[in-house]
Amino acid sequence: MGLKVGLKAAGLALALWVAGASVSAASTVRPVAVTVGGKAYSIGVYSGSFDDNARVLSSQAWWRNPSLAQSLALSVGNQLGSQSIGAASGPLGALFATSETTLGGEINTWAYSAGGTIVSLRLDDLLGANYAIAAALWPDPDPSPLPGTTPVPLPAGALLLLTGLGALALRRRYAFAAKLLLLGSHPLSPHR
Repeated sequence: MGLKVGLKAAGLALALWVAGASVSAASTVRPVAVTVGGKAYSIGVYSGSFDDNARVLSSQAWWRNPSLAQSLALSVGNQLGSQSIGAASGPLGALFATSETTLGGEINTWAYSAGGTIVSLRLDDLLGANYAIAAALWPDPDPSPLPGTTPVPLPAGALLLLTGLGALALRRRYAFAAKLLLLGSHPLSPHR
């Protein structure tokens, strides 16, 4: 039984490590600094669906401002990576979401296209994609640790967390088994 619990914990630790590696790889894209209309912007990328992060994506400076979204999309280009979305012509840069359709469920966006043009897309708000986001509203991909502290990498931190959770689960399991032994209702109880 202990081996089964250990294997489950090891599987969970591996899954968290892989998830951490995926998050880490996605966050290596550095924000891009651009100036549009005399104003400086630091643009990063959010990978996921609009629906999962609607509050932040609808608070961007280009929300309800399609002309700003177009200018920023052209300035950023594909510096934040490229993506293929449906039947769009060629790879696209990050999506600049500008509004939700009147019936809901779809998002109006602008993106840089392969030919150096800007395209307008209406996408399902549940579609996973790379959305442009003001870097100040999203965690810094390379935060500096506080003075006097040592950062713990995510995989090591996850393993440490899992070790603590595993110890807690085992403690509760053994406490429950001990109660059963005292009450005489456990199969290994000498009182049978």
